[in-house]
Amino acid sequence: MSEERVSPQGALAHLAIPAGGEGQPVLVLHSWWGLTAAFTGFARQLASRGFVVGCADLYGGRTARTEAEARALRARPRREPMYRTLQRCLRELADHPGATRPATATVGFSMGGHWAVWLAQHPPPEISGTVLYYAV
Repeated sequence: MSEERVSPQGALAHLAIPAGGEGQPVLVLHSWWGLTAAFTGFARQLASRGFVVGCADLYGGRTARTEAEARALRARPRREPMYRTLQRCLRELADHPGATRPATATVGFSMGGHWAVWLAQHPPPEISGTVLYYAV
């Protein structure tokens, strides 16, 4: 398995690639705490099982340690709406040379679960499956 931090010009913040270099693409959507080590660790676990996994970062590298910080991060003005960032993530992941299918699965945690459902209801890009963890 290989991992890489993705260029800041792209929408994806982190990629975990299986040892074989290719697999079904999966996009991991973090909770309101931000893209923490727990989510990149989850991506590594999926990659070790043969998936090409991308992680979105909706907060530009920032993470929260308290509920107040998480609320502030979620409410912070951004240059691009979250849904557009996520649609770009899906396109980048589907276009990755190791992606074996054009449709991408999503795994969303809490706030990310909300966005996973939203993405499934508003194609394109095409979603092959949606998994939610602990809330919508």
